[in-house]
Amino acid sequence: LQSPEFEGSLDNKKIKYRIVSLALEGERAGFKFGDGSDWDVEDGKSFPAIPPAASPSHLPKLVSNTNELKLWHVQDRVFKRPVAELRLQLNCAGTNQSVLTNACSDLLVNLVCHNLSEISYMASMCEIGSSLSTNDRGLSMRVHGFNDKLMKLFVIMLET
Repeated sequence: LQSPEFEGSLDNKKIKYRIVSLALEGERAGFKFGDGSDWDVEDGKSFPAIPPAASPSHLPKLVSNTNELKLWHVQDRVFKRPVAELRLQLNCAGTNQSVLTNACSDLLVNLVCHNLSEISYMASMCEIGSSLSTNDRGLSMRVHGFNDKLMKLFVIMLET
């Protein structure tokens, strides 16, 4: 199965396949010129290399894990900006007890979002985003961006 010339069929011979190139981690996979398929590429061109697996230093690190707070940290590797994302889950005991309470929570989210539309627009011009939504457990708030005014927007959302 690992050889580049392997042919086979699936689903009772209805689907036929042939491996024309096999890329290993960190190497480039190139088709042979003129292999007779629709996937022919020009001579000398090949697919990009398969990137190696992400190292543990590139994955988010759990900084704090308590009943009140779960905090993760990862450094922005693309633009090297101090980007932050803050999420808050407000658990409400009777959120989905009935259709009426579910509709009321959706109405509350729509009213709050309408009240915050002007502030949210100004914040989006500074590349700060925010969202408020309902879920099975209650309300979910999210604020993200790379500005020092991120907490101020979060406090405004909580006060509204």
